[in-house]
Amino acid sequence: GVDPTVHTYKAVMRACASAEQSRHVMQLLRQMERNNLTPTAVHYGIAVDACGRSGELKRMMNLLSEAQVTGCPTATTTATSTSPAPPSPLQARKLDLDAPTYTSAVHACATNGQLNRALGLVERMFKLDVKPDAATYNVLLQACDREGKPETLSELLVGMPQLGCEPTLVNYNTAIRGLARAGEQKQVRHVIDNVMVEAGVPPAISTFRAAINGSCAGGHTDDAVASLRTLQARGFFPDAQIQLMLLEATEATDADALPKLEAELNTTLVALRARRARQVQRARSYGAQDGGRGGGR
Repeated sequence: GVDPTVHTYKAVMRACASAEQSRHVMQLLRQMERNNLTPTAVHYGIAVDACGRSGELKRMMNLLSEAQVTGCPTATTTATSTSPAPPSPLQARKLDLDAPTYTSAVHACATNGQLNRALGLVERMFKLDVKPDAATYNVLLQACDREGKPETLSELLVGMPQLGCEPTLVNYNTAIRGLARAGEQKQVRHVIDNVMVEAGVPPAISTFRAAINGSCAGGHTDDAVASLRTLQARGFFPDAQIQLMLLEATEATDADALPKLEAELNTTLVALRARRARQVQRARSYGAQDGGRGGGR
């Protein structure tokens, strides 16, 4: 038969990772080493991502250390009584994992409630001269939002340019949502009115949607309405998603104020909910049709 190559293992490992079979991914990685095939950074990246997605954080961290610090550990060497044999290529090689691989690991830590470990991974990236990118920072900003740490979120956002990564519109929107959910409305306004302008990233309607979404999620309805006023003053029109968020938040916190806001927005909560229900039904119908076509192939 034909012996598998490193490319064969890469394809099969990716297929297993897509099927959330991290155990099989690890078995394939170790099988490569036993067969004297040198795993590349790509193979390790697949394994790191697979373990992270399955919540196997200890194994994921071990893989990162294995690839970056000691190389592949399973190769053996022989020694004479006088001098040790030179290390094998597997032992000597240190793999240069890329930013997406580390971002995957950061995401796994952050989504499993281990923000400090995620921040530690970013520090490791700098030590290894692997530059975190906007996607890496966005994972951290999202984690700060989930864990209710607006101070850390602000520090990360401010520190990004100093660390060689200019925030994108997505980064600003993520930060604004987190600050708004924490009730930090002054900080939200500062980021929109000053930080983004100075950085040359003009606020978009998605920016105000993020602010309103965060305020509504945090129960700060007055802040959400204030962001609506700013949105309108900037010449934007609140879309159906923004309207629905505002009206549902108002219904939950101050039902008496709902008719006035409905009149201002020239819509009703009932109408918006009916529209959302139709969209969901339409999406389900399309999904059922796609499934039917796929099943007949």
